[in-house]
Amino acid sequence: MKPQSNDSDAISAIAMTVHGINAHVLATHAELDSIRLALLTLPDNVWGGGKGKRYAQQQLHLRLKEENAYFIGNPAMVSEDNDRWSEFMDDCIFFAVLHSVVTGAPIILVHPEQWNDASSKAKRDASSGVRPTLLPNIPAQRIG
Repeated sequence: MKPQSNDSDAISAIAMTVHGINAHVLATHAELDSIRLALLTLPDNVWGGGKGKRYAQQQLHLRLKEENAYFIGNPAMVSEDNDRWSEFMDDCIFFAVLHSVVTGAPIILVHPEQWNDASSKAKRDASSGVRPTLLPNIPAQRIG
């Protein structure tokens, strides 16, 4: 994903469901670009405790699945005021970019209309009313 520089403040919704995580996560394009740049420019041995990006991706995916199970079992803990939830969301964003860099697969974005539909039906919506933006030249999919 390479947004135009004037779109760096735009927000996209990342579909974590394609990774087996029951969440969509909002991230600015500047944040995604920053993570991607670090992953592409820093040596591989700085990731995953010296074992590289692929190992880091595998370990983070396992941890995200554990956290996902925790939040499914404890929906009252889904809150932007909960540090554990915020860290989970941040880790999801990092994982999406890491997965894209390691596998070459695109980051799957949720179409803004579908985001509106999904958030209105969600058991918990911790987005504080923030909505993603549909940008030209960046594909967003309707999931499910």
